[in-house]
Amino acid sequence: ALCALGLTAADRRGLWATLVAILEVGNLRFLPEEADGGLVGCKVDIDKPMSAAALARVAQFLDQDTVVLETALCYRTVAAGAGRRSSIAKLPLSQQVAETSRDALATSLYSALFDFVAAQVNKRTNPPSKDGSDASATISVLDVFGLEIDQHNSLEQLCINYTNERLQQFVDTHVVESERAFLTDEGLDPSVASYAANQDVLESLDGNRAPSW
Repeated sequence: ALCALGLTAADRRGLWATLVAILEVGNLRFLPEEADGGLVGCKVDIDKPMSAAALARVAQFLDQDTVVLETALCYRTVAAGAGRRSSIAKLPLSQQVAETSRDALATSLYSALFDFVAAQVNKRTNPPSKDGSDASATISVLDVFGLEIDQHNSLEQLCINYTNERLQQFVDTHVVESERAFLTDEGLDPSVASYAANQDVLESLDGNRAPSW
């Protein structure tokens, strides 16, 4: 599939290496330690085999030195002043903040990787048209979820569920009903194109009827 998208061998190696790094980042563990100036900092817990191996593997697959990687996770860089009077200092992070930094690294890597794959898919499936315009015909996929069954639901989740149900109704009406009309025109039984209508759910959420549960 990656070859079909036009990814080079180097791109594919970089993609898999980034995925491994994302998985390994979560295995990093930190220990508190006293830093310079009496500040409380931390370091990667290399006494734990899993954490030590994760540090080496993440550095390897991100093509970084282990010391550079550990410093980036356990310190923050602060710049002050401007011009010749500017200075840069590295301040130690606490164990809790370093763990947040670790998770942020995994999130950033995943986001960048997702954007890269999405860009390659779009580039491959939406080439420039022959007349020189920016885009040619496209095929889109609508992923619709129904109501989430949670023990406790927030208003935000209810709004998301309601929107999804409206989207589902839109799809049912414009896709399935049009298919039924086509079958009728062809003299075929339209009942073969059936679906579970969600009008009862929408009416309950709209306040037009009492809920049935």
